[in-house]
Amino acid sequence: MHLKYESQLREPLVYGDKTYAQVTEDIVRPIEAKPTRLWYIGFYISVALLMFGVYSVYREVTYGIGQWNLSLLSFCCSAKAGEQG
Repeated sequence: MHLKYESQLREPLVYGDKTYAQVTEDIVRPIEAKPTRLWYIGFYISVALLMFGVYSVYREVTYGIGQWNLSLLSFCCSAKAGEQG
């Protein structure tokens, strides 16, 4: 059963005499294929970066912003001290 609709405004999207099953197979083939080695390397790098982010949020919640050894008061005082002398 071929349902073929031909538009007068544009060229056909699928050339040849393909069935819907063949078009579906062509579209789904890359998605169903086994991931390559490069994909796994990228996946492991992204998981490592995610874990670093989770650890960073943990440190921030546990120890607060004071762990950076920065404070607005010390920054302002050191800037004013530099201006005075």
